Amino acid sequence: MRRLLVTAVAVTVQPGTSTQLAYGLLTAILSLLLYASVRPFSSHADNTLAILAASVLTLATFSGLLLSAEVTRDEGWSLLGVGTFLAICTASVVVLGFVLAFLQAKALLERLRVAADKGAKEVARRRSRSSSFAEAPAAAAAHKYRVGELEAAPPATP
Repeated sequence: MRRLLVTAVAVTVQPGTSTQLAYGLLTAILSLLLYASVRPFSSHADNTLAILAASVLTLATFSGLLLSAEVTRDEGWSLLGVGTFLAICTASVVVLGFVLAFLQAKALLERLRVAADKGAKEVARRRSRSSSFAEAPAAAAAHKYRVGELEAAPPATP
């Protein structure tokens, strides 16, 4: 829905004017507020990344509005400085996304390792139980043989 509002509807709102950028800024702010309040993803990390990305989108749209109003020229802002700031913000979202993906993959591998260790212990426990059951008839037969020897042996004379 957000993409539809930003692309399809924004194109029809007085193209090329500050009004169009103001509409884009309003949409970006509403999107940021929606992500922050609803938190639509099951993972906390995904919600954090979505909120950060919406914040950068809001900053970029606001910067575009300032540039179109020529505030940078009137106030003495450096166009290169604003562009560098936005590039750093955007790159930070990408880097954070990679870091979060790496940390989630690491946590998943740890959970898989723990589950594999638990499964290996269970298999070893079952094997030890089944091997003791397999040895039980042989041990019983050996015991019976020894008992039979004692019964068949002549009584000891004093």
